Parts: sequence; C-alpha cells; structure tokens
Amino acid sequence: MRRRTAAPAASRRPRTSSSPAHPTGPVRAARPWTALLGAALAAGLLAGCSDAGGPAAAPSPSGSTSESPSPVPTVPRPGFEALPGPLAVPPAVPAVREFEPAGGEGWWIQPRTRVVVDSRRAAELSDEAELFAAELAALAGDGREVEVLRGTPDDVRTGDVLLTIGQVPAPTAPADGPGTAPAPSAAPEGADGADGADAADAAAPRATADTGLPTTADEAYLLRVDTTAPAPTGTGAEIARADAGAGRLVVAGATDTGVLRGTRTVLQSLQAVRHLPSGTVVDRPDRPQRGLSIDLARKFFDKEWIADRIREAAWLKLNQVHLHLSDDQGFRLASDSHPEVVSEQHLSKEDVRELVALAERYHVTLVPEIDSPGHLGQVVRAHPDLALVDYAGDPSETALDIADPAARELLLDLVLETAELFPGPWFHIGGDEYIALMARDPEATYPALADYARRTHGPDATIEDAATGWLNTVAAALHERGKTVKAWNDGRHHGGVVEPDPRIEVEYWTGKEYGATEPEVYLDAGDTLVNLNDEYLYYVLGEPNDFAYPTGQRILEEWQPSVLRGSTPSAAELTGPDRVTGGRLALWCDLADAQTADQVAAGLRMPLRAVAEKLWVPGPARVDWKTFDVLTDRVGDPVEVL
Repeated sequence: MRRRTAAPAASRRPRTSSSPAHPTGPVRAARPWTALLGAALAAGLLAGCSDAGGPAAAPSPSGSTSESPSPVPTVPRPGFEALPGPLAVPPAVPAVREFEPAGGEGWWIQPRTRVVVDSRRAAELSDEAELFAAELAALAGDGREVEVLRGTPDDVRTGDVLLTIGQVPAPTAPADGPGTAPAPSAAPEGADGADGADAADAAAPRATADTGLPTTADEAYLLRVDTTAPAPTGTGAEIARADAGAGRLVVAGATDTGVLRGTRTVLQSLQAVRHLPSGTVVDRPDRPQRGLSIDLARKFFDKEWIADRIREAAWLKLNQVHLHLSDDQGFRLASDSHPEVVSEQHLSKEDVRELVALAERYHVTLVPEIDSPGHLGQVVRAHPDLALVDYAGDPSETALDIADPAARELLLDLVLETAELFPGPWFHIGGDEYIALMARDPEATYPALADYARRTHGPDATIEDAATGWLNTVAAALHERGKTVKAWNDGRHHGGVVEPDPRIEVEYWTGKEYGATEPEVYLDAGDTLVNLNDEYLYYVLGEPNDFAYPTGQRILEEWQPSVLRGSTPSAAELTGPDRVTGGRLALWCDLADAQTADQVAAGLRMPLRAVAEKLWVPGPARVDWKTFDVLTDRVGDPVEVL
C-alpha cells in the first residue's frame, strides 16, 4: 500500500462501459472506483483473518457474507486471435523476462472471480487489491463488481486471484528469448501455506543502505497459474486434480510495488489474448529508473493530460514521470512565496496533490525540476533587477545573477517550496545551458560574476566554479530534506577548484553543449548516470536544431542504456545497472504550437513503449519491430478506473 493519502475525489472521473473484445484504447470502468468497494469492505480488508480461518469479506447490502469456495460455476476460456511468434508468453510490454509453461488452459475472468488478499498482508495490499478488482471489472465490461476479500491460500477457488508478498527469485537472462529459461517451480513463500510475513521480511532489501532509494528488487514479482483445486478438506494441500474451468492465479511481489507490476502483466495478457497462460512468470526490471520527462514550462499541459501519462507510465511498468516546471517561457506551478513569477497557465497546489496521490496509487514517482541558474526567463521578467549582467551592462533575459544574495534567496525559496509538494525521493535542479558558461570567454564577458567566484571560492576560481558551487548549495538544502538530487550533465564540471557534490545524479543528455564532455568522463569520476541521449530519446516539438522525432523502431533496434551519446555504446564494465541506473524518454516543447496535446500523446506512444522494453529487459530486443508493433496494439492501453 504505497500511497499515504487517499486520491482526492476531484481526480476520480466516472467512466463509461467498454466492450471486452480486444480493446486498443483505454478500457474505462462503468463507475468511479470508489463505488466498487463499500466502506465496510475496505475496513474488513484491513482487519485480518476471521477466527474460522476462512476469507473475511464485508457484508453485502443484504447482510450476507461471501459464499463457500466451492462449487464455483465457470465459463470456458474465451476465444482469441493468435499472436504472431515468437512472442513472450504471456504477452506483455515490456516482455516478461522468464516464463515456465505448465499444463492447463490458463486463467481468465470468471463470472465469480474474486481478488483474495493474503490476510497477513492485507494492510500493505489493500490499495492494490481495490485497484486490480476495479480493473478486472472494467475489463469484463458487463457491469459486474469484482469482490475483494482477505483470506489464505486455502480460500482461493477456481477463477480467483491471490495477492501476496513474499520472496521472488531473481530471473536469469536467457540468451535465446523469453520462455526458454525455466522459472523456479516452487510457489512463492507466503502463497502456499508458509509464513508469508516471515518470507517477506527475508526478501531482498527494498532499498540500498547508502541511498535509501528503491531498487529493482522492489519491483520483482512472480505470477503462477495452475489448474489444481484445493483439497476438499480445506487443509490447503493441493491435489493433482485438473479443474474443469479456469485455473487459479497467484500474484506475489517482493513488495506491494511488485504486486502492482505483476497485475499490469495480467491485465495486458487479458487484453491481448483474453487469458493468462498456465505456468510461472518470474520478472523484475533491469534498470531501477525508467520514465518519461514532460516539459510543462514551454507548453502547458493540464492536470488530466499529465494524469493520463501517469497511467500510461504505470501500464508500461515505468516508475518515474519528470516534470520540467520552469523555463524561459513559463513557471507552471503555483507559489505562495513568489506568486509574481507564476505563469497564467499553471498547476495549482491542489492539482499537484491530486497528481501525487494518483501516481502513488500506481507506484509512479513524480520528479519535479526547477532549473537554475539558467532557463529562468519567466522569473527574470518578474525580477529584472536580479538578472545576470555582462561587461557592457546588458542584462540576460534567461539567467539570474547568482552573485546577488537576493537572487540566491529567491531561487532557494522556489526550490524548497516545490520540494514540499512532492514527497518522492528525487528533485531535479537543472544546471544546464547556463549562458555565462556558453560565452567564448566567460570571465571577460561577465566580470562581476568572475569576481564573485574568486571572492567566494579562492583566487583561482572561475565562473565554472561559481556555477558548481551554486548547484552544490541547492543540493545541500535538498539533501537536508531527504532528497536525492539530479542535474543535467552539462551543468556538472570536474577538475575545477570546486568539485561537484558526488551525491548528485548526472542526467546525461548531450555531448554537444558547453565542454562537449563525453559520458566516460563522468563514469570514470564515479558518477551515477541516467540516460537521456538526445540522439534517441528527445522528442522536440517542431524538430528544431536538427532534431528529428524519435521512433519506437529505432529505439528498439539500436538503443541500449549503455548508448549514452550518439549511437556508440560506452564500455559494458562502466554501464551496468549500478552505474547507468536507467533512462527516460524526454518531451521538449521548443516550438510549442507544432503539435496539439493529443498529437503529442500519440507521437510519444511507440517511443515510450520501446524505451520501457529496453529498460526492463536487458540485452538486444527479443522480437523484431513488426512483431513488437503488433504486440503493443494487442496489449493496448491502460484499463482506466482512477
């Protein structure tokens, strides 16, 4: 249960019923998700097992409780159009990393399918259970409600789903494609009568000791479909008896995040082939940071558009949405400390709270960015007296004078006010394309700033040191508040009087800007990088400056996390998941009117899916582009209920 607050009511939109036949757009629920579970059921879900040891469900409106687990009426497996091979089974984007098939027809939604939450983990999985039940109901498309109850593995009957937390083994990396490396056949601890709580406590650590940040182990999950039924005695022993109908499904995560990721695979398989094949999936991402960047500063996107991107990110098992909130063209976030800098079109603080709550429900982290000391045109227009001034007395239109205490105070006010709104572990401080460092002779062009650098950092200091010192100051203030700080690579300078804070994550996007620094310089210095290679991952509206819209095909076929600059990979020993921790597709709105918001969403669709695939599954693409294109169409878009 990752969220800490309920999603605000304003973010919940009623949906119309959708046909269950091979949806290609978002499947929308027939009613808001809150209508799917009453308050009594939500309370019962958190209350623990009943004294009798059976599933404890909230009373129905008539006062009755859930019925005995058997007999259960079933329906045959729905027909489906076969997918072209070779494809991962079950079909999913990104592909599952390991699948061991088993006998039987698989699992599909039954008339009386229920979501059973392991009673030992009910407090942690209540949100995930509610969401998954609502999504299954929406996917069924017949107006039903899917019951959520707490219980034990004994209580899981034909057509049910058990959600639990337990140890998930690490997948191997098969060389010849998915489905070839067998997954462990044992049930996850906590899903077969073992002590699930103890198993989860012994699972892989959720965060690294040195950073406290989530790891890929958080997102590990195991799916198991079988067609055996519980023994008639209800002892929990499984007997070798094939059930006539659908099997039973276990979704076990190393954490609640892993459970959420596993349910995305289930839903995608249902949309693609209307069932989840029998067998065992063991899955986890290759890279811990996977996401989408949105440039709100140059082109305003409203709350609902951003919410759709959060849902899409979660559908693709991405875990970050980065919001570039300030730039020359706009400052898109309400501010109490400095309302004068805020653009007319902006997100209110309540908008942000709703987006944060939605993102937390989907286990996606919002990463805000307040860029400085450049890219501040909107702030400069509100405070022209704080602009950086050159040797001739001409003020900059885009940069503040970090030698001015008032400018530094203003920027820290904005950064820290923004940080309070976003509870996630990351904050982006920008640092790129600082105009003072783009001059042919920075010290001669900006003598006052050069003098400040020498006074502050010593007689040999330069403007580069002043810029590094400023970013270190901002980072220190954020570190005090528990944030891990990100900055663009062209704002990070090694070898000067002032060394950059080693805790800052480097977001590598270019080798074309000031210094033209190769990624190996940062890697050799011990920096951690995130890949935003502008050759493949920049979607720049209007395609200025020789940019071309990225394509999913080119990303799938050519790009890897190790390809940080241009098209040549950096050395494998420098670019493992602990050094290049992931990547993002980045939307930049340089020519804001070149596309509408809907056109932008459509243009991002396939590149984003290819990025998700390459960050989740290590190595070369496992299918060709034509097959991947068909698969993404069949898997479809999010089942939207929040």
